[in-house]
Amino acid sequence: MHLAFLFSSPLLNSFSSGKQFVLPQLDFVKEFMQIEKALAEGKTNIRYKKMVATLDNLSDVLIKNPQVLHFSGHGVKNDSEHLGKTCELYKDEGDFLIFEDGKCCGAVKTENTIKTTLSNCKTDIKV
Repeated sequence: MHLAFLFSSPLLNSFSSGKQFVLPQLDFVKEFMQIEKALAEGKTNIRYKKMVATLDNLSDVLIKNPQVLHFSGHGVKNDSEHLGKTCELYKDEGDFLIFEDGKCCGAVKTENTIKTTLSNCKTDIKV
């Protein structure tokens, strides 16, 4: 596989602390159609896979060792400006990417969690 496209635009988001937040929906369909168009114009045989960005799907994709991993989703800065006092619960965990839980709800993952997933899959992809 050359390209893995993981997308996440959950309807409901919350941290394990219970703090809930709303993020605008992303038009990942349009984004992927643009990628497909660019690949078709290149007239090369590029193998790709698109799937919802869950941690399980990330692990499954990484086993296939893609050359490119494209994440279409939201991130949240881990600081008091963006999270208020909630940021204290995640001190030294890095910033966040918003994955999905497989049921259209957000699965907030820390930078450290994502790095661990990448490390466990023994991939060459770097954060």
